[in-house]
Amino acid sequence: ATGCVMLIRCSALREAGLFDERFFGQCEDVDLSLRVRAAGYSVRYAPGAKLWHKEGVDYRKNAGEQARRFTGARNLLWLMHKHAKAIQWVTFWPCFLVRYVGILGLRSIKAGDYQSAWALFRGILAFRQMRRDSSANVPDDIAFGRQRRPGTAVE
Repeated sequence: ATGCVMLIRCSALREAGLFDERFFGQCEDVDLSLRVRAAGYSVRYAPGAKLWHKEGVDYRKNAGEQARRFTGARNLLWLMHKHAKAIQWVTFWPCFLVRYVGILGLRSIKAGDYQSAWALFRGILAFRQMRRDSSANVPDDIAFGRQRRPGTAVE
């Protein structure tokens, strides 16, 4: 279920737990849905319901596209790490490498947005760090949507 709109039983949240804060911004809703299903609840959607959701507007407005690229790569890998079976990684890697690394990386470079392309690779590296120490930190220059010089304050 998408996190932009969901109804969920309190008993399901008590059993499955709340959102995993390590995700910060993307994939937390999918993680919660998978944990709710694993707890024995069903996840359903209402095809007749209507919702208008401008995906990525908050990221672009408040943090920048590089934050979206960083958290997208890192969190998708973290979601797979938490929930995927070994066989699912076989199909995931080609899709991830083509879509995230290939298409999104090249799209950023073509647009001259080298920070977003680099943020994508930093997200992959951050996933490796999360596996080692479960760190959820988003670097300041990613979280605030711009590069910082060492020793300068964020406004």
